[in-house]
Amino acid sequence: MLIERDEKVINALVILLESNVGYGINMFGDMLQLYQLEDLRFAVNRYNQDPESRKTKWVFEELFDDAREAVEFFEQKRREYELGFDIEGELLRQDKMNQNR
Repeated sequence: MLIERDEKVINALVILLESNVGYGINMFGDMLQLYQLEDLRFAVNRYNQDPESRKTKWVFEELFDDAREAVEFFEQKRREYELGFDIEGELLRQDKMNQNR
């Protein structure tokens, strides 16, 4: 089920990005971003804020010619860092299922 949902999300994001109207996807205050550049390539980047220096530290920035490759990379990184309310939603659903047993 998770794989089927991920594929639907990936397809939807590809459609948005390929529309060439400036859509971008930002997660958690722009910590993880996916957007199209003026040269029609796609950028995926992630950064951390250093609370002591208040400076931004780039963790990675990758460029892609293909929207699907960019979206798949974005989703991979989102999963690796467990960023997203969907993770919390899945845990909540599991808790509710366990309580109903």
